[in-house]
Amino acid sequence: MNLYLFRLPIMKALSEMGWQVYAIVPEGDYCRKLEEEGITVVNYPIDRKSLNPFKEIRSVLEIAKVLKRVKPDILHTFTAKPNIYGVLAGRLAKVPFIVNTITGLGSFFIEDSLKAKLVRKMILSMYRLTLRRANFVVFQNRDDYNYFLKIGLVDKGRATVIRGSGIDTDLWKPAKRSKNNGVVRVITVGRLLKHKGIHEFLEVASKLKKIYGDKVEFTVVGSPDEGNPYSIDIRYLDSFKEKGVIKHIDWLNPEELKRLMSNSDVFVLLSYREGLPRTGIEALSLGLPLVVSDTVGCREVVEEGQNGYLVDVRNTDSIANKLSILIEDRALREKMGAYSRKIAVKEYDVKKVIEKYIEIYNRAVG
Repeated sequence: MNLYLFRLPIMKALSEMGWQVYAIVPEGDYCRKLEEEGITVVNYPIDRKSLNPFKEIRSVLEIAKVLKRVKPDILHTFTAKPNIYGVLAGRLAKVPFIVNTITGLGSFFIEDSLKAKLVRKMILSMYRLTLRRANFVVFQNRDDYNYFLKIGLVDKGRATVIRGSGIDTDLWKPAKRSKNNGVVRVITVGRLLKHKGIHEFLEVASKLKKIYGDKVEFTVVGSPDEGNPYSIDIRYLDSFKEKGVIKHIDWLNPEELKRLMSNSDVFVLLSYREGLPRTGIEALSLGLPLVVSDTVGCREVVEEGQNGYLVDVRNTDSIANKLSILIEDRALREKMGAYSRKIAVKEYDVKKVIEKYIEIYNRAVG
């Protein structure tokens, strides 16, 4: 799903240039979709949540077996496990050039429980082992880039920042919003996890509903992440829905989501940490003002006071104050939304992101 939703444009661009592109992925629903786009799919087995060392060694060997068969000139991996295992397997298979993209560091870098600290240490130890064997490392935000440089996991000569996987700004473009009887529509999109700031969004929605009543409408789009210990209890969310504080919509396909966001007035993202929020980039491209957490990843999509506001993580008073400014000032929403669109076209258009990746690939093969 990750490759199909976020990496397909770069894969298709490479195919059109005459490169042979393989998607080496676990078996799943999106394999056929990738094949329909002309991508050669090769499957390997992996347990995404496993920490069993014997299972993990087997996964590395399985990937190495696939790579020996495919014999790629370049191996490009995304997300933590594929990054770590990809380097190990790639070196076993003697792949000439390996690129890692660090899409974010995940919930273990947010929590301070004993388990989180141990897993965090293990992840950094594995990255210390593998990143020195990668030829090039791409980060999606400046904070993670600086952190890895500071602790000596990468050096400047082999690392760069490419902000996200890009967005087709011609498809994700602003639409004329219906006035909706003057109701201001506020939307947040993401998995229903504690770390996505869902509790804070519900608390702020409840507070502002008491002030503005039916003049403001809050919508949460997303579903619980089954098996994730930080997933929100859907009954808790439903209690706010039953009181009329929020509307809740399960996951939508990209076209439906685009329509819903296009008809919204303010986008909110209250995550405690992100790699680079895809939904934030979509909001930029659709010309929405944003209220987002002033934290790793999230702050990449807001220029304070220009296209939205940065708010303190978990600080519901700060969030409510900034949202109130936008709820009460339509002209400001429109001005900030227009600036969001400019940022999207300048910084995040998929064509520019593709050019940056192709530059890395061309460098790899001379």
